[in-house]
Amino acid sequence: MTTVFKEGGLYKELTKRLVEKMLNSEMQNHLGHDRNQRSNNDNVRNGTTTKRIITEQGTVEIDVPRDRNSNFEPMLVPKRKRRFDGFDQKVISLYAKGMTLSDIRI
Repeated sequence: MTTVFKEGGLYKELTKRLVEKMLNSEMQNHLGHDRNQRSNNDNVRNGTTTKRIITEQGTVEIDVPRDRNSNFEPMLVPKRKRRFDGFDQKVISLYAKGMTLSDIRI
């Protein structure tokens, strides 16, 4: 049984999923269309890149989406930035306010 805050626990996985979901939303906003939706725009998704970010709980590997024209600049985790401060406190505050882990994950 894994605990929430231990190495390899649920908290790191939750952080990874939340960050990736937010980055995918940023990409959707950048491109102006959903994933797998046809568009007249020649700039489309072009896979992901793995990036290690440093949080208060340790290192987390995330998949950052890329676009074909390479002009996507994520605001959540900017390019060339590794430290991700404050995110842990935001997730803990959501949990403390009564949200379940499945609500936060979505």
